[in-house]
Amino acid sequence: MAARRRFLTVREVYDEIFLDPESDYEPESDEESDEEVENDVTDIDPADNVPSTSTAEPRGRPRSRGRGRGRGRSGSRGERGRGPITTDNNVWTENDHSPERVPFTGNHGIRLNIAAKSEPYTYFEKFVDDELLDMFVRETNRYARQCIEAKGENIAPKSVFALWYPVSRVEMKVFLGLSLNMGLIWKPEIRQYWSTRPAVHTPFFSKCMTRDRFLAILGFFHLVDNEARPENDVDKLYKVRPLLQKLGDRFASA
Repeated sequence: MAARRRFLTVREVYDEIFLDPESDYEPESDEESDEEVENDVTDIDPADNVPSTSTAEPRGRPRSRGRGRGRGRSGSRGERGRGPITTDNNVWTENDHSPERVPFTGNHGIRLNIAAKSEPYTYFEKFVDDELLDMFVRETNRYARQCIEAKGENIAPKSVFALWYPVSRVEMKVFLGLSLNMGLIWKPEIRQYWSTRPAVHTPFFSKCMTRDRFLAILGFFHLVDNEARPENDVDKLYKVRPLLQKLGDRFASA
């Protein structure tokens, strides 16, 4: 009767690798090891002793090997079941390649004719010009009209809908100027910029525009016609796309 082959358990494999050779660890008995074989390892076929010449990847869970297994015929450590490792004859050589230098033919630097001591508004109007301002005015008035028509007769006498009148280009400039100035003078709420309390009073804002008018323009401010949006349009930046395109063109030509 052939002797039963004994496989290492997972615990024994770990101990063989990581335990000091002079440690006091004693392996388990054969009986205990045999009971764990069925749970920890999978039996292998004797044909696995022959190195495989196939280049296909093994399927499923790789089979465990016994002690001393997993070497090719030459004895060198390689991938199990694939025989000795071979190398090709490719040799790296140095190739000093100088890429072609393409001359830059554009006009570099700032192309706008602006004096170094120009006022901030001079720079602002180079990018937000009358064309953009007219777009702001046109689409804001359009959106306000659409909202008022949608309300119909259900408009309160003193609501923002009832008190609205079309915004002009000059008024739009004031609105944008106040909005930019709010970035320099920070307050928790927009209404506080028109507060008359001495601790937070900022008279500049109330001298330029009333609070209710500023809030009305802010509420209706628009860049595009919502009703002209294509039904299947998936552009998530649709409502600001015209502004991005126009500003991009102006920065590119500046």
